[in-house]
Amino acid sequence: MAKAKKLKSGNYRVLVPDYKDENGKWHYKSFTAKTKKEAEYMAMEFSHNRQRSSASYDDLTLKEAYERYIGIKRGVSSPSTIRGYEQYQNKYLQLLMPMKLRNITAELVQASVSELAVTHSPKSVRNIYGLFHSVMSVYYRQLDLSKIRLPQKQKVEVAVPTTEQINTLLDFCDDYVRVPVLLASHGSLRRSEIRTRYIRFIIPINTDFYFQRVGFCVGLSAQTSECVTACDTVIIQTVSPLI
Repeated sequence: MAKAKKLKSGNYRVLVPDYKDENGKWHYKSFTAKTKKEAEYMAMEFSHNRQRSSASYDDLTLKEAYERYIGIKRGVSSPSTIRGYEQYQNKYLQLLMPMKLRNITAELVQASVSELAVTHSPKSVRNIYGLFHSVMSVYYRQLDLSKIRLPQKQKVEVAVPTTEQINTLLDFCDDYVRVPVLLASHGSLRRSEIRTRYIRFIIPINTDFYFQRVGFCVGLSAQTSECVTACDTVIIQTVSPLI
């Protein structure tokens, strides 16, 4: 059992190994009390309760563990997050889902991860494994997953257009698309951000429409605001299809 150490405050603290994360790093549970005996008792009680609860989960299948985990997350996670969890449960690691937790080995987990890596991107594999690791951390911490190898992250090569290319594009743009191109090339907005703000901040003046500078700057970066300064004099004609 871990021994209590005296702190500068005069209290005693015990650190109990809790679990290893997917990177092999240990996380600890801290127990602090006014006396050494009390701190060590709290730590011993935690270890005892954890062993007892882990034993009660031995007969759970992985699918049942997923269902329990998703159930306790419903009140604190968004509906889209829960839907994602349910999709992972029903679509991935299907060879492991009917197995009892006590029968799942690190070798089986590695084989499943390697199989996923053949048909899925490294990011997808890491997301799928991340949920599995979280479930196992709650219901079966005895399984050592610290040596599971995940696919390396892919380095994305982004093609950045030159100033000459952007100017050539602008030369062929009419007023209908000129502002979105300017926002993408100078304001660094993504396509989805331009699409939502393109309508939100256009205000009507008679038959013409223009961008309201103050409105556009709300919640946007300083770089984008500079771009808007260059764009706010551009009059958008025939913008009615967007409204």
